[in-house]
Amino acid sequence: LVWLLSAMQSDQGDIRFYAATSGYEHGPAFRTMGKGRIGVWQLPRDRFIGLTTKSAENPGVLDTRENIWDSGELHVNLQAKKATLAVYEVRDEEQWSMPFLLEGYAHEDCIPFSGDSTDWIPSFQNGKKLDDLKGKTVMLEVKIEDGTIYSISGDFTSIMNTEGVRYRKLNGVRPTRVII
Repeated sequence: LVWLLSAMQSDQGDIRFYAATSGYEHGPAFRTMGKGRIGVWQLPRDRFIGLTTKSAENPGVLDTRENIWDSGELHVNLQAKKATLAVYEVRDEEQWSMPFLLEGYAHEDCIPFSGDSTDWIPSFQNGKKLDDLKGKTVMLEVKIEDGTIYSISGDFTSIMNTEGVRYRKLNGVRPTRVII
């Protein structure tokens, strides 16, 4: 079990990951004491690992957890026959936070990418930008056909669902993490 706590870019351009880990899998990790660890990994910025589609006929989809979108655009490191982005907003209209596809941010609205890029910035036919979503809690969905996605990055804060509910209920007050 690896629970990513933070990822950041070093001054040298490497990517550093901090995570809580366990020698057990998901369920037993929360019921069994003694196997917890804190992990730190530093990897070169260029394509160290990727998620590859199984076949040219079946697109791959990468969905993120909730993110507070701070500013700017998304940057994607990938190679693909075709790639698009869709953006969902998380709202608290029911007991559970459900994502709603944002109008103008569907896969069909995204200008498709084809090729190999370490910095694809998704754009939309209607001129909408992710920068327009400042302060919203969003989930991102990248769909790729016949390719590999290596990383996504941008000015956003990844949060868990409970933090997202608090953020929305407190009208944009940032969640505070206390690690004991």
